[in-house]
Amino acid sequence: MVRASASTATRSLFLVALASCAPERVHDRAAFVLPAVKATATAPLVVHDVPTQVARADLTIAPSGLVETMRDADLPVSLVDEVDDAFVWRVDLFAHLRAGDAFSVWHRDGTLVAASVPIRGDAFMVARYDGDLAPVGFYDKDGLGMTSALRSRPVDLGRITSRFGQRFDVFTGAAGFHRGVDYGVAVGTPVVAVGAARVKSVGRSTSAGNFIKLAHAGGYESAYLHLDRIDVAKGDIVGANVVIARSGNTGRSTGPHLHYELRLAGIALDPLATMPSSTVALGPLARREHLAFIKQLQQMEDTHDGRTHR
Repeated sequence: MVRASASTATRSLFLVALASCAPERVHDRAAFVLPAVKATATAPLVVHDVPTQVARADLTIAPSGLVETMRDADLPVSLVDEVDDAFVWRVDLFAHLRAGDAFSVWHRDGTLVAASVPIRGDAFMVARYDGDLAPVGFYDKDGLGMTSALRSRPVDLGRITSRFGQRFDVFTGAAGFHRGVDYGVAVGTPVVAVGAARVKSVGRSTSAGNFIKLAHAGGYESAYLHLDRIDVAKGDIVGANVVIARSGNTGRSTGPHLHYELRLAGIALDPLATMPSSTVALGPLARREHLAFIKQLQQMEDTHDGRTHR
């Protein structure tokens, strides 16, 4: 089953916040900032101490993958889902993490507090903001929320069997350009809309099998191919993260999988290399609090198994 990326309560907080906000440019990106955070630079900084129950785990991805790595470290299985949920609207961790990569998680009684992972060679850290100056949620070290208009992948979990770019076409025997990402998932796996959209077209072709194309805001379009079942019709309006189909093995296919494409103004994009802009950002004072909290977390030592690792 596909998980929602935020609780109902958190979504409500975002809606309340957005209803009373005016658009403002933050780091050259459009965002909404709560009027309450328009404080002067001399406003008192409230630094929240890291609770003593917070534990840090510094791990290295094993060849078996992220899930098994965290299980081998005796971390709660539920923490794997929380880490994925914290990133999935901007980054697909399962597409970026490789064996040998180092990453860190901070948790309190099995609940995620923060995580740091390598993305294209740089540490990408997010931490939960629980203050009073902005909606509760995960934000990166620039104060940008881990929410965006487009989800990083259209299935809950799936092994990537073919990436965007040049590849050998087993049907033609020639080199070709793969304009999407293939996820190896079982027939019947729920497929979700990566963002709110209008259904541009549905149909069937010899090569794509059953397919859906969605039109999103900002000139983005997404496509879902080789489907077993289609649950929407042309012209329908669908919400983000809503199930629109079930994956299959229709059309020109070597096995059960979902082929996913993302385009901007008609130009094919690499979905794994695209990080859509955040839809919310912390204001100046909340961002100062958030950065101070992140610095405290970074100064902690690894104590995930009850010992201190140096």
